[in-house]
Amino acid sequence: MDNYDKIVESVAATLVAKGLARPSELVGCTEDEIRQLEEGSKFRLPAAYRSFLARMGKSAGRMFVGSDAFFDILVQVQAWTQDMLAEAGHPGIIPPDAFTFLMHGGYIVLFFRTSEGDDPLVYRLNQSDTVSIKIADRFSEFLVAEADRCVAMRAMRAEFRKKHGLDERK
Repeated sequence: MDNYDKIVESVAATLVAKGLARPSELVGCTEDEIRQLEEGSKFRLPAAYRSFLARMGKSAGRMFVGSDAFFDILVQVQAWTQDMLAEAGHPGIIPPDAFTFLMHGGYIVLFFRTSEGDDPLVYRLNQSDTVSIKIADRFSEFLVAEADRCVAMRAMRAEFRKKHGLDERK
């Protein structure tokens, strides 16, 4: 198990331990599926992201719920990113080596540049933006921070429900 696999496994363990996923809800891609994604996107994907795909590339429990971030849609997300930017009048502002790994609501994308190594920086681009914003120095750091954000949001929801006498939900 390499370092990226250990980081991804730690994220998976956190999701399970904090009730954000059942083990059966953490579904990875096969090596053939990862190769399919690389062929479809025309990029060799970074090692850190490949580790994520192998462990949670099809389902990550509650993490990324409501966003297009999983294997079944990722090739299409690349085209949708270009469409979104063209509709906003900003075609060509995303770098040619960008791989969009998450689209939310059709107007926000998260991407990394495939030329930036095995654990690349992560960028966010909103439909109305004319420049992307770096949100993480490494994909692996982004993944850990996203799991932590999910844990914090779950705790905030539980506190809100408790404060207002609402039913406890899992």
